[in-house]
Amino acid sequence: MNRSALNLLFIVALFFVAPATGFAQVTASQALKLNPVQRSSVEISIPSADEIEDCTISSPTSKNVSGWIVKDPASRILRRFLDTNGDNDIDLWCYYKDGFEVYRDIDSNFDRKADQYRWFGSQGTRWGIDEDQDGEIDLWRRISAEEVSAEVAAAIGTGDTARFDRLMITAKELEQVGFGGDRKQVISSNLLKSKKTFASLLKGSNSKLGKSEWVHFGGLRPGIIPEGTDGADKDIEIYENVAALLRTGKTDFQISLGTMVKSGDCWRMIDAPELIDEKSTASFASWYRSSDSDTSDTVVGPSGDANYQKLLASFDELDKEVSSARSASEKKKAYDKMADTISRLALEAEQEVDSLNWSRQFADSITAAFQSGDYPVGLEKLSEFATDLQQSKKSSEAIGLVTYRYINADFGAKLNDSKVDISDAQSDWLIALEKFTKDYPKDENTPDAMMQLAMADEFEGEKENAGKWYRKVSTQFSDSQFAEKASGAIKRLNSVGTKMPLTGEMISGGKFDIAKLKGKVVLVHYWADWCELCKDEFDDLKKLQKEYPAELVVVGVNCDNDLDTAKKAVRSTSVTWTQLFSEGGYNSGLAAEMGIVSLPTMILVDKDGEIVSTTISASSLERELKSLLK
Repeated sequence: MNRSALNLLFIVALFFVAPATGFAQVTASQALKLNPVQRSSVEISIPSADEIEDCTISSPTSKNVSGWIVKDPASRILRRFLDTNGDNDIDLWCYYKDGFEVYRDIDSNFDRKADQYRWFGSQGTRWGIDEDQDGEIDLWRRISAEEVSAEVAAAIGTGDTARFDRLMITAKELEQVGFGGDRKQVISSNLLKSKKTFASLLKGSNSKLGKSEWVHFGGLRPGIIPEGTDGADKDIEIYENVAALLRTGKTDFQISLGTMVKSGDCWRMIDAPELIDEKSTASFASWYRSSDSDTSDTVVGPSGDANYQKLLASFDELDKEVSSARSASEKKKAYDKMADTISRLALEAEQEVDSLNWSRQFADSITAAFQSGDYPVGLEKLSEFATDLQQSKKSSEAIGLVTYRYINADFGAKLNDSKVDISDAQSDWLIALEKFTKDYPKDENTPDAMMQLAMADEFEGEKENAGKWYRKVSTQFSDSQFAEKASGAIKRLNSVGTKMPLTGEMISGGKFDIAKLKGKVVLVHYWADWCELCKDEFDDLKKLQKEYPAELVVVGVNCDNDLDTAKKAVRSTSVTWTQLFSEGGYNSGLAAEMGIVSLPTMILVDKDGEIVSTTISASSLERELKSLLK
């Protein structure tokens, strides 16, 4: 029996043998003996033997949830083991790192066995499904491209072909992604060869890759194959020329993973991995290029395929140096080298697309290093690089990208500096954003800058100025991800006295239409599980609903990213009123319809279905209610 299966038996022994009244009999020490089913792939807080004595265990405060909450001596949560459906059996095991939840084991069908595993926060985005409940993941519901590369490395290191197969795109997914017939046929052919190719890799490279571990993900950025390209019936998101750096002992190896395709919330492989060495034949053919193109089907770097591979390998070496650096001086030296190398690649690139890709890589890497505190001079490097791009007359897209990262990184640094006045920092930031919109009127970051300016004006009560910015986004950037929300914000700013347009699917099932509530005062509350301020308002709303049961109807619009999270949030907060949900979370159709730009937001609707206020707070709600109910 594998370790995961044994761990599942321990779950049963510890939490299911005792009746509901036995919940309080479990000690913090006993609870802390339980480990995640996927223990090897998650890092959790584990108190020392001395600290365990001072850990506490208590019951949840919610009436609809029972179980245990374990906290460390500093009162930070370590574990939450909960019964969420009232059947007196634990069905949710939550594990924390430094006070933040990083992993869950989930019994979604309430049969006393974990069948789903989810990673959160610093531990990633993975969501695995265990169909036969044996402790092994059978399929992925969500996984990023970087996490796929780590899974490939694990499959190689353990020789697990089944683990590798779970990462390949399925025939059903291939149909849904939208490739045209010819390209679909090419991928199908690749899939047939992948298992054999993977087995050959293990056999031929066993001495090099046996027991190898994942070190780093290599790739510039994902992109879109536009709808219509070679028969594609929708936009297709892909990640070309992906690589992974593996380590066996003290020796590093680079693996080409080819191209990945996004299907739903999962990145999928369409090529078998290949060891990159002097005998490498890894392909760098582009999926972006249409077969109707007059140019070659091969993507090359500034000096051809060989040079492109060399640059990619060089880039991975840079990341290895950064990851191995320990002291502040070592980190600075490694990041200095990275900044110099990537900036040179961007400035010397002959093709505009290559220059842009390297510029984006520079902006991503150096901004992240600066914000983490590992590279204090990162802000200065961003500024210098933007100047170098301008002097080299590189594309405005590359210059705008780096400039925008600098503006926001500078603002973030000032917010974290206790010596800086926050109001002055915000004022400088807004001035820089407005200048950016003028200097780069068509840049991909300009609608985001405009949205920030609009929200700042709105929060200051400058509705007219806010409306101008929202209109610019909705008209000048109608194809951007911000357009729908900007249009909704314009509607909301001018909505007092108009009918509230709210229809949708209820979390509990069925359809909702606010028009059916005519004759009652309705409060629409936009919230999410991650928004603590939202949940702080629930007690006030429950009190008001109890005081005005016949006159007031509260309707919640949950803005979490997925339905499962929304359902659990409703249960854990003991919310009793109607809850609506639509896919997309904070950017869902329900949130975009009224341009919800901050949470919590409450909209008050009178008995005639007309909006009374879009800026009301829980504290002022009762006073407004009394006025409406006179």
